[in-house]
Amino acid sequence: MSFLYEDNVSQLNDNFYSVAKEAFGEEADQKHFDTKLLKNPSARIQLLEEENAQKIELTTTDGVAINGYFIDRGADKALLIGQGFLVSCDKMLPFVKIFPDYDLLIINYRWHNWHSSLTLPSGILSAPLHKYIYEAKNDVIAAVKFLRNHKPYETVTGIGLCYSGLVYVIAQAMVFSQESEELLFDKLIIDSSYYSTQEVANSVLKDPKLCCENKHGGTPNCLQALLSAEPISNVMKLMGDTFMGEQFEQLSMAWYLPMIAFTPIMFIHGKNDLLVPIRHFEKMYKAAYNTPHCALVTEHEHTLNHFKAKEAYAYLGKMFIESSSMKDFTNFVSKNFDHSLN
Repeated sequence: MSFLYEDNVSQLNDNFYSVAKEAFGEEADQKHFDTKLLKNPSARIQLLEEENAQKIELTTTDGVAINGYFIDRGADKALLIGQGFLVSCDKMLPFVKIFPDYDLLIINYRWHNWHSSLTLPSGILSAPLHKYIYEAKNDVIAAVKFLRNHKPYETVTGIGLCYSGLVYVIAQAMVFSQESEELLFDKLIIDSSYYSTQEVANSVLKDPKLCCENKHGGTPNCLQALLSAEPISNVMKLMGDTFMGEQFEQLSMAWYLPMIAFTPIMFIHGKNDLLVPIRHFEKMYKAAYNTPHCALVTEHEHTLNHFKAKEAYAYLGKMFIESSSMKDFTNFVSKNFDHSLN
């Protein structure tokens, strides 16, 4: 794994892995990091009961009802955990064990009800998909408002995976642009995030199996070649533009990251991410030019960093959340864990 900050790249040394593993300890039950067991409802229910999780319901500014789980540990810092598109908040419960020292809120987005019931929201056939993606920012704003009203936390950090990474940045940008006195996020951890919805659509058009298997894809090469050839590719693009909407390409980190200056961001991305290839991450990293930022780059697939690199994720994540400044955080990592210096 490597750690990026400014124009520097540090290869993390063996000492880092030892320290991170020791800090993680044996307290976190390994079953919560087994993707197969995580699908077991009884295991999820047991974890929620152990944590005294509260089921909450919120209403957004545009009148949409959303729900989720809130875990109140009496901490002075809080986290909002965000999942990938069409993923239930239940799948994010491993973060309860990764970050045991903070209050946590995990929500289901507005599309969860129609996704779980296999019904489409009213108007989706007349309104393009980008509208529903963009409006999810209101769900994020409602969730952070709940945390801010609950108690005066020292910091509220958003941890957004995949789709949520982009939505969190959009929400932060909208609050900044309105010069609102209400705070949203103090810090962001952006993991396996879309660079843009258009780029993700391009990845899926190239390998359609990513729709149902976003970790590995696997559309046969002959079919990929057929789909990329004209006129089929033109027809698919036309269908995509119609369904997604003309403004679909504007849902991009290139538009919104420059709008959230001074918000510290730690990116986490895997080199073997097929849905959001590393070249998309590199564009995203460059787009954060006017805000303090760093990155942990792993060898893993899409949204599997918190499973396969849980110790590093927990250790660096906590250090980032607790740090007084990005400079202090990156200097500590470089000084203590840069392979070239030790």
